[in-house]
This record gives sequence, structure tokens and C-alpha cells, in this order.
Amino acid sequence: MKIRMSDSNQSNTIFDEDAIRLATLINDKIKSTLDIVQYLMHKTGERPYTVMITSAKYDGLYEKIRASKRDTDILFEVDKERSVYILICQDTPIDRAYIFADRVMSDVAHNGGENIYCSILGIRNTKQELKQIVLKAVEMYVKSQNDKADNQIIYYSLNT
Repeated sequence: MKIRMSDSNQSNTIFDEDAIRLATLINDKIKSTLDIVQYLMHKTGERPYTVMITSAKYDGLYEKIRASKRDTDILFEVDKERSVYILICQDTPIDRAYIFADRVMSDVAHNGGENIYCSILGIRNTKQELKQIVLKAVEMYVKSQNDKADNQIIYYSLNT
């Protein structure tokens, strides 16, 4: 994997039709789960969690992530045809999520995976609306594809 890149620049990403459809699909798939995770986060003293969106041209990506994740991590298949998956990692600061993503994505690349995209959004408190979390995660993923940032892990932490 290439050196990690922070998504700290302000983005003027405009979603095309595919990106809007992807955002809608992701929102529909994870909104209820994020609501529960936010509730649990609030009850346990604001322990951070992360949302990772990843895709690759690699037949066993879902299985690779599933075999590598913890029991407390929640994996979603968003678009099987385009091999897009989301992993919500409870009680996980962004640096630990980065280490996990780097390990899994490096293994995928080593085993022939191509066009590997990975974005990680860190959530450190319950002040954000769920919609903001979902849309920022999708924005990062779409921006990484638009920027042709394959084989990089893009990350951003929501602090406020």
C-alpha cells in the first residue's frame, strides 16, 4: 500500500448519478445500525468508532474482510457486482482502523487485487447527525475514485 493520505482538504465533490445511487444504497443499508452504534457510543462514554468503505477487483474481498474482522465489527455488502463493502468498527479509533485496513488491503494487493479503494471515517462523539456521517463517508470514497487514489487509504476524523 502507498503512504497514507489524509483527506483534510476541503472538497468540492459533486456526486454524479452513480455516486448518488451509491449514497442512497449505503444510507439504506447502514442507517439503523449506525443509530444503534451511536446510542451505544453515548451510553459507553463516547468511545470512538469508524466507518470504512472499500472496494477492489478481487473475488474474495468480502470473505477476506469477514475473516479478518472482530466479532464486534459489522460488515455490509453494499454492491456485490462492484465489490463495495462497508465495515463499521465499534470502539475503534481511526489509527487502529487504519492498521486493520492496511493489513487487509495489502494482503488483497499481494494476492492479485486491483483497483483497491479504501476510505475510513473516524467518529469520536455523538454530535454528528447520521446523515452527515453517511454522506461524508461516501464523499471520501467517491473522491478517492475520482482522484484515482487506488492502493491508498484515505482517512478523515469528524471531531465536532
